[in-house]
Amino acid sequence: MKWALVMMLGGTTPYDTGLVYDTLGQCYAAEDQVSKAEIDYLNDWMKWARQHPESGYKDPPPGSGQNPTIPQFIMDRVSRGVCEPHK
Repeated sequence: MKWALVMMLGGTTPYDTGLVYDTLGQCYAAEDQVSKAEIDYLNDWMKWARQHPESGYKDPPPGSGQNPTIPQFIMDRVSRGVCEPHK
């Protein structure tokens, strides 16, 4: 059986990537890579935004419990993948 990687954009909207894998493990590894790439991109943007006040970004207040690198409202929207059987 083959496995297709479907990303869930915003946590709810399925997006067919067109990627098909021979094993479920390969599909899961690809999902991890895609999610990590998106998180890395967001981290790079946050670093840029801190250096450019005109972006309007402000770090969460100390003691708020929020991640100062990527705010929770953004982390909640990181795309997650689903591996589904493929014919």
